[in-house]
Amino acid sequence: AGIRVAVISGRRSAAVDARMRELGVKDVAQGVADKAQALAELLRREGIESRHAACLVDDTPDLGLMAAVGLPAAVADAHPDVLTAARHVTRARGGRGAVREFCDWLLAARGPSR
Repeated sequence: AGIRVAVISGRRSAAVDARMRELGVKDVAQGVADKAQALAELLRREGIESRHAACLVDDTPDLGLMAAVGLPAAVADAHPDVLTAARHVTRARGGRGAVREFCDWLLAARGPSR
């Protein structure tokens, strides 16, 4: 089994929409003012407990989101406050393969698939 990926962003970007369509990511919310609330709604809709969710972030507006999940993570070049709040930090910087690295790390931590 893979990892369920969702994007919750405060900004809007046609490039993000296009890339997520290419990758088959169906849960994409852009222009979101309250990311923690958007995550809570997504988790409730999907029947997932917040302690079973992770997030990968880069800046201080994401601190509330980090507090709302079981595994808060940050990209290598994240804001210092975000790095402090993270339980995992990628080696890669944002936009330089950090999401792929994090997903690979999660899959490896899960162990061999059955």
